[in-house]
Amino acid sequence: MLQKTTRNGAKEILPNGHELVKSDQHFCLVVGKDGITQPVVIDMKSSQLKVSRRWKTQIAMQKIKHPKTGQMVLPPLFATQWKFCTVEESNDQGSWFNYTIEKIGLVEDRDLMLEAKAFRDSVAAGEVKAAPEEGNPTSNPPVKDEDEIPF
Repeated sequence: MLQKTTRNGAKEILPNGHELVKSDQHFCLVVGKDGITQPVVIDMKSSQLKVSRRWKTQIAMQKIKHPKTGQMVLPPLFATQWKFCTVEESNDQGSWFNYTIEKIGLVEDRDLMLEAKAFRDSVAAGEVKAAPEEGNPTSNPPVKDEDEIPF
């Protein structure tokens, strides 16, 4: 698809005039202060892609000791909790809010981990899909500082 676009500044324009926007979508569970979970899709594009790449690197670098073999292994993503916050960024074109993501640790609540695994399995099976955006929002809504997102 990218071969069919023409560059207009930093934008990739398709022959029909539509803009092709690169984005990373992360399917997550948000855990509220009350412990209630809510499935969400975090769509990262533009300046948020740098945050997404950094997060994916952090994910790939995780290691835990396997309880039976003692070998260091990558834990399942649904077994890890992350904290999302927002931070203000700026450049010569203006200022905006972006995400910061930090690892909390492994999910300790068995029911929460099983719910996260079931959600991940539904996404992998194609049963869960991101709905198209309505309208043309300029940015993603910020995630409250205290929300924890397990994977």
